[in-house]
Amino acid sequence: MLTVAGGNIYCVGDTAVLQVGVVPAGYQLQWYRDGSQIMDMESDYIEVVVGGVYRAFFVKAGCDPVGSNEVFLEF
Repeated sequence: MLTVAGGNIYCVGDTAVLQVGVVPAGYQLQWYRDGSQIMDMESDYIEVVVGGVYRAFFVKAGCDPVGSNEVFLEF
């Protein structure tokens, strides 16, 4: 489950923290904003300063990716 600390509406200059629950053993995490992968982001949380639709995918070689819920953020 993808969660946002503090709600979904922020002021310009604020930072939102997005976090997923436990990453299953053997899986990597890939973050997406507006359908495009955010490169080099594999931790269980990210700090964002740009609005958009965010989603995380759990990926494991040989398996289909498993996606989280989508979260819309507005700055």
